[in-house]
Amino acid sequence: MIGKTVRFNLIVTALFLALTAGLFWAKTRGWVDSELPTRVAMALTGLFVAFNGNLAPKLGRPGSARRQAVQRVNGWAFFLSGLGSAFVWAVLPLKIAAFASMGIIGLAFVVVLNYCVWTRPQAV
Repeated sequence: MIGKTVRFNLIVTALFLALTAGLFWAKTRGWVDSELPTRVAMALTGLFVAFNGNLAPKLGRPGSARRQAVQRVNGWAFFLSGLGSAFVWAVLPLKIAAFASMGIIGLAFVVVLNYCVWTRPQAV
C-alpha cells in the first residue's frame, strides 16, 4: 500500500505543479488576477496536508493502544489544520493568510506534541 500512496502523491504533486505553473503563466499574460496563483497554490497545499493527515492513521503499523491513539490525534490535527489553512488562503488577505496558515499548521504540531508528552508512560 505504501508504494501506491507514494505513486499517488507524486502524481498529485505533478498535477499541482502543472496547475500552479499554468496559473503563474496566465498571470504574466494578464488573464488572471495577480493574487489567484498564490491563493490556489497555497489552498491546494492546505488540502494536501489535510489529505495526508487523513491518510496517516490508516498507514501506521498496528501497535499499542497508545500508538494508535497518537496516530489518530495526529491525523485529526493535521486534517483539520490543512482544511483550516486552505480556508484561510481562500478568504483572507494574502499578508494575513500567510501568518494565519502558519499558525494553524503550527498549532496542529503543538497539539500532537503535547498529546505525546502528556500520554507518555511515567517512570515509577
